[in-house]
Amino acid sequence: NEDTKDWITEIKEDFEENIWFARDGYGACKYNGKSFIHYLTNDGLHSNNVTGIEIDKDGSIWFGTRVAEKDNPDPKKRIGKGGINRLTNKIIRSFPEIEAFNKADIPEIYKDNSGILWISTTSNGVYRFDGKEFKNYDVPISIMSIVEDKNGNLWLGGAGGLYRISLNGEVLNVFTNGPWK
Repeated sequence: NEDTKDWITEIKEDFEENIWFARDGYGACKYNGKSFIHYLTNDGLHSNNVTGIEIDKDGSIWFGTRVAEKDNPDPKKRIGKGGINRLTNKIIRSFPEIEAFNKADIPEIYKDNSGILWISTTSNGVYRFDGKEFKNYDVPISIMSIVEDKNGNLWLGGAGGLYRISLNGEVLNVFTNGPWK
């Protein structure tokens, strides 16, 4: 295994102009212009392997993590349950009511043009969060990348192909011949 502890997997700026870094193996940290503040499993993160960060429309910070610190040279230290966490008012919370958010890799968190969050999981599809509730979309592959087109459709790419979620919520596996409208 290659050691990924020095990998920075995401960089985001929040509404207060703090810079957030997702650090694979070392949690997440916030730079406020003067110093770094670190967030680790001891602070409530599922894992120190942070794969993504997104800031929602209310200013909460969302962290995606992966299941285990697989790259730690000491096998006894390859721990961490993975999942999704949200930091609001200095409190990190999890979502125990959604199994996929607590013991699974979260490869991508994406905020669309409406401020809706889209959270991909490795084996439980994609979740949409509108600020109040989660809705699951059955996408049968691990989605690694999400982007919204000018028409509001979401394009999802991952291990096993390309999918599109249309404005009406239809999940479509996109093959070589389209649809490309």
